[in-house]
Amino acid sequence: MRRLAIATFSRAEYAASLALMRAAAGRADVEALLLAGGSHLDPAQGRSIDLIRADGLDIAETAPFLPGGDDGAAAAACLASATAALALSLARLAPDILVLAGDRYELLAAAGSALLLGIPVAHISGGEVTEGALDEQVRHAVSKLSHLHFVAMEAFRRRLIRMGEEPWRVFATGDPALDLVAATPKAGQAEIEAVLGLPLAAPILLVACHPATRGGPGAGTEIDALLAALEGHPGTLVLTGANLDPGGAGINRAMAGFAARHDRAVFRQHLGQRVFHGLLACADVLVGNSSSGLWEAPSFALPVVNIGDRQRGRFRAANVIDAPAEAGAIRAALDRALDPGFSRGLEGMVNPYGDGRAAERIIATLAATAGGDALLRKAFHDSEGDPTGV
Repeated sequence: MRRLAIATFSRAEYAASLALMRAAAGRADVEALLLAGGSHLDPAQGRSIDLIRADGLDIAETAPFLPGGDDGAAAAACLASATAALALSLARLAPDILVLAGDRYELLAAAGSALLLGIPVAHISGGEVTEGALDEQVRHAVSKLSHLHFVAMEAFRRRLIRMGEEPWRVFATGDPALDLVAATPKAGQAEIEAVLGLPLAAPILLVACHPATRGGPGAGTEIDALLAALEGHPGTLVLTGANLDPGGAGINRAMAGFAARHDRAVFRQHLGQRVFHGLLACADVLVGNSSSGLWEAPSFALPVVNIGDRQRGRFRAANVIDAPAEAGAIRAALDRALDPGFSRGLEGMVNPYGDGRAAERIIATLAATAGGDALLRKAFHDSEGDPTGV
């Protein structure tokens, strides 16, 4: 039996972890252990560890670490405490493989600890590009610390091979976070209204904004432009909380203040998968800079207004309209996204990031892959001389 530790440290990658845990359940050749920590334990972030338990998952280990502030120094100190906590957790779990998804900076602590403990790492969502966030460097660093890679598209597989990863280690499976779109029941309008405490009047705007931690005008300027564009906008505005990156607390304060001043707006730090997917299904547009607009929204043929440079370089489907972090440009993009002709043009679109069966492919591959020194000992693959022509 292959013993897997599947890690989740924030809601950003929890969907992938949940899909993997469900795919592993009941298999005789895999034991999946959930390692949870980071912002899942933070009341200010909605204490999403309670939602994990509500999803029916057993948590094998919790790793307590949180930043003590909202700047880079606090994040760096958090990375140090995360390394200490995760090293102890991984030593106790003693997995055959550690599974990490995404590109948040906490993954550096997990992958670094696994490296020193001699635990192979399987990484999900490598090979992508997001030039406006620290995630860009984190993602590629974790790729080099990893021994197996599960990516969303063949283009991302080729990119990792060009980075020197051996082709036999890299699999184009689709993204497991998308498995939940079809597999998880979505909240209906009545349930969403009860959670929000607000009736949903059209047009429904779902707002998701996170810090642009690399380049661009900065977190404060970006959220100011977005909220200025939303001022006086008709319909219902559902604002969701930013992540725990430096600058996220300031974004949350701005959005909470906006919601408090507007009767048709509501702010919620965390909605959970069921309600969030229900909103993606019934919303008229998603606006902000979240990866959800590029990853999940195509599964709902939902128009997206993507602001600024945070997602710069990431592959886009036809539902995405890009706009600079300027109020006038955002308003113009919203007008286009809400045009019925634009929505009609998205009917029948296919999500390029996955088909809903990624998790079962990943778990089957992990169960079948030989471990030991052959997996741990990496060679640099020079693609120039590769006979496959990659």
